[in-house]
Amino acid sequence: MERKTRVVKVGNLKIGGNNPIVIQSMTNTNSSDVESTVRQINELEKAGCQLVRMTINNIKAAEAIKEIKKGNSSFDCRYTF
Repeated sequence: MERKTRVVKVGNLKIGGNNPIVIQSMTNTNSSDVESTVRQINELEKAGCQLVRMTINNIKAAEAIKEIKKGNSSFDCRYTF
């Protein structure tokens, strides 16, 4: 028996409810290391990942978001806390 879940929207993705399962992962790179983070996001995307999460835990990592976005044209930054 399936458990009823709420629908949560992340950008144009809908997670939960009767929606298809969303393939997601989280980077394990230092987010301020732009080159490694972009490489890993691109690899995850090629593997079919639809949602990539990353940790932004300091100012340097926050400042890197601009460069990460330049390195991946499909990067759509959404902030959640």
